[in-house]
Amino acid sequence: MVAQLSDKDAPLKLSLDGIKFSEPQTRVTIKPGEKSIGITTLLDLVFRNRINLSQLYMRIASPELHEYFLDEKDYLRFAHLLNPELEEWNACSIVATSVGKTMLFPHGSDPGILFSALKQLAGSGVPIHSVCSSLSALCVITNYQSMDELAESLLELFELPAGHSPFRYQPSELDRQLSGGTGRKIETRAKYWEPIIKIYGTSLETGLESIRIRFAREQLESVCFQFMKSGKMDFFKMMSLNGGDSGTYELFLVLRAMEAKFVRKYIAPALNHNLQLEVEIQSGLAVLHLHGPHFQDRYGVANSLVDALATADIAFDSLNCSGTSIYLVLNENLGSCAQKALEKVFVVP
Repeated sequence: MVAQLSDKDAPLKLSLDGIKFSEPQTRVTIKPGEKSIGITTLLDLVFRNRINLSQLYMRIASPELHEYFLDEKDYLRFAHLLNPELEEWNACSIVATSVGKTMLFPHGSDPGILFSALKQLAGSGVPIHSVCSSLSALCVITNYQSMDELAESLLELFELPAGHSPFRYQPSELDRQLSGGTGRKIETRAKYWEPIIKIYGTSLETGLESIRIRFAREQLESVCFQFMKSGKMDFFKMMSLNGGDSGTYELFLVLRAMEAKFVRKYIAPALNHNLQLEVEIQSGLAVLHLHGPHFQDRYGVANSLVDALATADIAFDSLNCSGTSIYLVLNENLGSCAQKALEKVFVVP
């Protein structure tokens, strides 16, 4: 059921099944230099050295928005390998250590859940580095030490079921023994590599449109309000919110044509009139979605995807790897070609 978004309903709590916290992560963004960033080179470097990226976001037209997430313990090795490449590109890395991923699930592709959560967090003062969607969850990146505060803010708006799972992983006695008493979750990452990666499934949807809005970080709450007061958007395919560290967010939404038409007719004029913001709308897009398992726990998955597309000379707009989902946004005329190219690497048993 689509969440109601009017002000009179704001006091009513929305329902979530759960909230989950990650272990400490390192988030790396790269400030471009005089040369273009070698995405394929970077991912191949990570793959050859068996470094896992737990999450990844790329927008080809805006390399400053690229985000790479990895376990804190892997960062020093990652930086040692990456620095020579950065010098060649005349670029530099920007590191946010000790970030945490807070997952809210399920979002149900419901804009009501999405914008209610973002508006609540914007008003809480909790630092939000970025947000992205997977198939079922919204993943909010904040400082690791701020995750409890973030959850407290969300619980003012959302209601969890009785007996819900704990936010943090609860280590077993075996975990404590193997981790030297730290209580950290034992690593489950797959150390093997297969040239053909087994997945649960793929789906290709065409006829989609994207919405991009750039705005100052302090405008996030107001932007969410403009979407919320409309109350008539029923669905989003994918979303990301990036660039918060620079003081300017970019909100990226992939929508069906009917929702994009509503944005074009009602929300875009309101954003322009009330906040002096421009809305960039692009039509003729497709989203190719690949679903797990364990994309976030295995090294080299993103590299295999990007390499297969590069070999087939297929360009893409955005790539979002979050949780057990990969979302590839590209021109709808290239959707079937991309799907065929990736069938050589990803198979459903």
